[in-house]
Amino acid sequence: MNSKQEITLITTHINADLDGLASMLAAQKLYPDSKVIFHHEGEGILRRFFIQSLSYLFNMVSLKELDEYEIKKLVIVDTRQKSRLGEIGNITDKKGIEIDIYDHHERTDSDIKADFELYEKTGATATILTEILIEKSIDITPEEATILSLGIYEDTNSFSFNSTTGKDLRIAGYLRDKGADIEVISNILSREISPDQLSLLNDMVESSISYRVNNLNIVISTVSRDKYIPDLGFLTHKLNKMESKDAVFVAARMESKIFVIGRSSSPEINIGKILQAFKGGGHPFAGSASIGEKTLTQTRDMLLKEIRKYLKSNFKAKNLMSSPPLKILTEDSIDKASKILTKYNINALLAVDEKDNLKGIISRQVVEKAKYHNIVDIPVKEFMSTDFMEVTEDAPVSEIEEKIIGNRQRVLPVRNSTGNLTGVLTRTDLLHHIVSNFREGPFISDSKLHSLSPGTRNISNILRERLPNKIVTLLRHIGRTADQSNINAYVVGGFVRDVLLYIKKNEFDIDIVVEGNGIDFAKNLASSLNARISPHEKFKTAVVSLEDGLKIDVATARTEFYSSPGALPEIEMSSLKLDLYRRDFTINTLAVQLNHQKYGTLIDYFFGQKDLKDKVIRIIHNLSFVEDPTRIFRAVRFEQRFNFKIGKFTEKLIKNAIDMEFFKRLSGPRVFTELKYILMEENPVPAIERIANFRLFPAIHNELELLDRNREIIESSKKVINWFSLNEPGIKIERWMVYFSGLIHNLSPEAKKTICMNFRLPPKDLEIFTKETLRAEQTIKWMKKHKSIKKSEIYLKLCHFKTETLLYLLSITNDEKIKHNVVLFFTEFKKTTINIKGKDLKSMGFKPGPLFGEILEKIFLEKLDGNIKTYNDEFDFAKRYL
Repeated sequence: MNSKQEITLITTHINADLDGLASMLAAQKLYPDSKVIFHHEGEGILRRFFIQSLSYLFNMVSLKELDEYEIKKLVIVDTRQKSRLGEIGNITDKKGIEIDIYDHHERTDSDIKADFELYEKTGATATILTEILIEKSIDITPEEATILSLGIYEDTNSFSFNSTTGKDLRIAGYLRDKGADIEVISNILSREISPDQLSLLNDMVESSISYRVNNLNIVISTVSRDKYIPDLGFLTHKLNKMESKDAVFVAARMESKIFVIGRSSSPEINIGKILQAFKGGGHPFAGSASIGEKTLTQTRDMLLKEIRKYLKSNFKAKNLMSSPPLKILTEDSIDKASKILTKYNINALLAVDEKDNLKGIISRQVVEKAKYHNIVDIPVKEFMSTDFMEVTEDAPVSEIEEKIIGNRQRVLPVRNSTGNLTGVLTRTDLLHHIVSNFREGPFISDSKLHSLSPGTRNISNILRERLPNKIVTLLRHIGRTADQSNINAYVVGGFVRDVLLYIKKNEFDIDIVVEGNGIDFAKNLASSLNARISPHEKFKTAVVSLEDGLKIDVATARTEFYSSPGALPEIEMSSLKLDLYRRDFTINTLAVQLNHQKYGTLIDYFFGQKDLKDKVIRIIHNLSFVEDPTRIFRAVRFEQRFNFKIGKFTEKLIKNAIDMEFFKRLSGPRVFTELKYILMEENPVPAIERIANFRLFPAIHNELELLDRNREIIESSKKVINWFSLNEPGIKIERWMVYFSGLIHNLSPEAKKTICMNFRLPPKDLEIFTKETLRAEQTIKWMKKHKSIKKSEIYLKLCHFKTETLLYLLSITNDEKIKHNVVLFFTEFKKTTINIKGKDLKSMGFKPGPLFGEILEKIFLEKLDGNIKTYNDEFDFAKRYL
C-alpha cells in the first residue's frame, strides 16, 4: 500500500471574496509545491472571474481528493475563525498538523491556535502577503499583480473605506508598476445588477427597519429567496449608500442558509466584532456570517441584541459627559454658587481647592435651602458633599448607571487617563442616553419619512453629492488644519441645515466652531490658504477671507449668558455641546465634524434632524425669547422661508415674551437688523403678516401696525420688485427699503423719523424714509393734476429719486397713467443717450465749465421729447444755443 503524499494545504473562508482569493495566490508563491482548496460557495463576481480566467494559476485540489494526501501544514489566509472554514475547519483539530495564519481581521477569543501567525491592521490581507513577497524578492507577474490588486481594491472599496491604510496604497502602487491591469480591475469590480438582484435590492429597501442605539442609526433588513443570488455584499453596500445610516445589516435566507452581511459608515460600530457572535467576522466597516436553523425573525432579534450589547460595552463616559466641568472654590460663598448655578442653568457644581483638587460637590437643592435660611455668606466647604464617586472617561454605561442611580449621586465627576478632571455626568445626561435608545423605536424604512430622523450619523456622501467640489475640498482642508492643531473642528448651523434640506446655493456662509482657541486656529487656516484674517478678541471669533471672496467665520466653542432680558450676551469658552445649546432653534444646532478620522459625522444633541423632518421651528430652552427677544423675528423668518410651522409651545413662549414687553429692553439697531433680514427675503409678505398676527409691530412703535392699505402696498411692492428684477437683472436694489417704505407708509412724518432714529439708520437712509418718499407721494399728486405731461417733464420729476423710491412710487399708485410714466423712465428715458460730446462743444467755441452740463442736459431733454433725433440735430441745437 502506497504512503500518502505529504502536502501543504492553503485555504480561506467560505463565501470567499477577492481578497481571500488573492491571498491564496500570494500564499501559494510563499509555499512552493503547496495545494489550494477553494470552497464552492462564493460571491457571483468571484466565481465568474475565477472560472473565466484564473484557475490555471492555482495548483488546485478538491475536497474529495484530500483523502489522497497527508496534510502536514495548513495555511489559512484572510480569517482565523474555524467556523468560517466550512468542512476544512475540522482539520485544525487534528494533531501533527502545523498551522500558519495570515490575516488582517481583529483578534478574537475564538481564534484558531496557530504555530505561526501574522496579523496586521491593513485594509486587505493581500497587502500583508504582497509585502512579504517583496521582502523575499519573489517575482510577481502582471497577471498575478492584477489578482493581488483586485483583493486590495475590493476589500478597501477602491480605497474609500476608513480601514484603508497607507500601506495598502503603497502596495497597490507597487503592483501597478509590476503590470496590474487597471482596466481589468475596473471591469471586474463594476457590477451590472441582474433582474434578480434588482428585485432583491428592492425587497431589502422595503423590509428595512431602522433602530436608534446609543444615538446611532442602524438599519436591519430581512429578505428571503428560494435560490442563491450572488453579490449580496455588493447589494448591502448599495443599500448602505441609499440609507445614509451609521450601519446596515442584511439577513438573507437563501436555500437552506441565512447569510448576514454588515456595512458600517461609523467608526463607533465594528461590524466584524458584532458578527463574531454568529461565528462570522470581517473588518470594522464590513463583515459577514452564515447561520443555520434559525428563522429570519430570530436572526434579526439576535442581531439587534448583539448590536446593543456591543454598543453598550463600547459607549463610554466620554461620549456622554458635559465638558469642561463647571467648578467653584471651596472658600467661595453659597451666594456665588447660587449665581453660577443660575447663570449656567445647572443643578450641581464641583468644589475645588486653590490647587484645583476636587474636594466635594454642592447641589442646587442645598444652595436653595441655605438661601431660605439666609446663610448665603457661608463658604461652600461647610455644606458641600464630600462623599462622592468618580469615573474615568472610559467607564462603561453600566458603571455610570450604578454610581448615579445606585448611589443617588446627582453629578458624577469624570477624569482622563492622567487624572485630570475633564467633565461631569448628570442624571439628565444618563436619562437622555437611556431614553434616546428607545424613544424612536423601530420604524419602517421610507427615505421620505426618516431620512432626517434624529441621531448621529455620517453624511460625507451627502456633502459630496450636494456641495460643489470647491466647498468639499475646503471642508477637508479645514479638517486637516484642525488635525494639525490637535483640536476638533465642526461646520455648524445654517450651512448644515441647508445641506440636509437640499437647498441649492451659489454663495455659501461657512460657520466653523472649534473646541480650542478659534483665533489661533483661524490664523493657521488663513496662513495655509494664503487668505486674510479679521480677528475679534472680545467674542473669540475671526473671519478668514479667501481671494475669491468666500468668507469663513471661525468661532471658539463658547457659551453665552445674559445679565438681563434682552441684554447682549457675555461670552465664555466652552464645549461644542454648550456652544450649540446657546443657539436659537433646534434646526440650527446641527454640526458636522471635519477632522479626518470623523469627517462627515453629523452631531445632533437637540433633535434638530427630527424637526427638519417634521418641518417645525422649536426653541432649545424655555427662556430663549426672554434672553434674546429678537429670536422671535428669526422664528418667523425661518418658518416662512422653509414653509415650516412654529411649534405650539414655542408660539406660546413668543406670545408671553411680547406680552411681558421684553422688546422694550432691546436696542433699536438689534430690532432693525432682524426686521431688515425679513424684508430682504425673496418673499417677505407672509412673514410680515405673521409678525402682525403676533402683535409685534406695536412693540416696535406704538403707531406701527399693518393696516389694509399697508398690506396692499407691500403686496404691490412684491410684484413691482419682481418686474424690475426681470427687466433689469444687472441692477442690484435694496429690496428691504421698498418694503420698509410700504410698512411705514401710513405713519406721520414725526413717527417715521422717530422709528428711523430709534433704529439708528444712517443719515442718507433717514433722508429717504422721511423726505424722499414724501416727495415721491407729492409727485404722484402732481402727475394726477397735469393731464398732458412732456417726457422731459416726467424725467426731471423722477431723475433725482433713488431706484428704491421709484419702486415705492410704483407700489403706492393705482393710476395706470402714472405707472406708465414711471415704467417709461426705467425702460426708455434711462436708456436714452446723446451722441454729442464735450469735445464737440469745445470745437464750437464753448469753454469747459457748468455751461457744458447745461447744454448737454438741454439736448438730452429735447431728444426725449422727440425734437432732436440725429447727431446733426444735436449739433445744430448746440450752435443755436450758443
